[in-house]
Amino acid sequence: MSNGPVAPSAREQEHAARLQSVASGALGTQALLEELLEPSWTLRRAVVAVLASRGQDVIPELSEALRCARDNEARLAGIVDALVASCGNVEAALLPLTADANPAVVCDAIHVLGRRSSEAALPTLKVLVSHVDDNIALAAIEALGSFGGAEVVDTLLSVVGGENFFRTFPAVDALGRTGDPRAVPALLPLLGNGLYAPEAARALGRLGDLSATRPLVEWLARSSEAFARVAAGALVAIHARALERFGTGLAVEQALLRHPQLDALRRRLTASVVRADATEKLALSQLLGWIGEAETAPTLIGLLDAAEPIARAAAAGLSRLGALAEPAMLLALQQEDVTHRRALIPLLGGRVAAREALSSCLRDADATVRALACDALAKIGDPRSVEPIFRLLGDADLRVAQAALSAIQSLGSDTTERLTLAATRASSAAVRRAAFRIVGYFGYDAAFSRVVDGVLDSDDAVRDAATAALATL
Repeated sequence: MSNGPVAPSAREQEHAARLQSVASGALGTQALLEELLEPSWTLRRAVVAVLASRGQDVIPELSEALRCARDNEARLAGIVDALVASCGNVEAALLPLTADANPAVVCDAIHVLGRRSSEAALPTLKVLVSHVDDNIALAAIEALGSFGGAEVVDTLLSVVGGENFFRTFPAVDALGRTGDPRAVPALLPLLGNGLYAPEAARALGRLGDLSATRPLVEWLARSSEAFARVAAGALVAIHARALERFGTGLAVEQALLRHPQLDALRRRLTASVVRADATEKLALSQLLGWIGEAETAPTLIGLLDAAEPIARAAAAGLSRLGALAEPAMLLALQQEDVTHRRALIPLLGGRVAAREALSSCLRDADATVRALACDALAKIGDPRSVEPIFRLLGDADLRVAQAALSAIQSLGSDTTERLTLAATRASSAAVRRAAFRIVGYFGYDAAFSRVVDGVLDSDDAVRDAATAALATL
């Protein structure tokens, strides 16, 4: 049976030929527009790239197709993408289409102009936010969200001040994307309106202005769990922006910590984790890390087996809690979940109260847990840990054996010398080799005769370790 490459099918050969034909630039505009009807994403992308590269030459045909050839969504999407990326004068062709009798054509034209962030289109877009057709007004509002500047913000603020839900809602989102702090005073009152509150909170988070912190904390304290999850995301976004601009997000943390109902706030955040999605859990774990205490530690521990960003934030929160989280972490260390043990052990390194619990992890069935326990015990610095760690010098997993060796060298003590001398005559070659490495590290004079014997050991690796140790004595 031949193991050579499989020949492409007739369909694949035809697709490759058409792709090459498109890329060569041999096809006319109408032929390219027909190729946009193909289901192949790669072929449509190639067509869009060619149409965009032809610039002004194809703008009239593309704009006419946008107006008339509306029987296929894939082709329409390709035309829009080509116009957005075109190097031609798209604005001159599309601005007249914003007055077309077909609202769908007007919306597509607005969409292209908004994605191009066309300054020439601004006056028209500002007028269209008041169009009688809600879909056209919505498209204009969304397009303005990609611009900045005082005029745009003033226009969006006037929409937010109206009573049309279908226009106010997208205007709130657009204001958040402008990055203009003048939008904050208009958005804050909306936190008291159940219809707009979540979107207003998200917009305030995107704006990242510290003046919104206290109102968001107040809203978090009195809102439902669903709204609390949104508020948490907004506060984390403001914290991140403050960190970027000022080097610290302490103002956000203090606003939470100084709330008169801090315990209720913690309970609200803890309860909100249960039904939160991944993004919300990440925000909640960060807030719990900032304002947590002993009762919030189990919730953070429960997040250690979540996706990496969430688990990392939960671990950071536990580390920040310090001694307050110790009882919950030590309890969790005795549970069956190996993922939690792997995450918790590094957090307990250097904590004297965790020595016994960490020592029990030296006997864990999971090699990673054993290796991490060695490292954590070394950070505690208690010589009583030397003897149980010594038993791992001959561990079948090399990571564990190396971690045990490093921990023993870090801990030292008289016990280490006694155990090392005995280990130089162990039945296991791996243990003898490790023992001679310890001798070489500490330079034990009493081990001289053992080292001389080791130079004649039957195992090559042991002889090498003994020879290296001999030079240190």
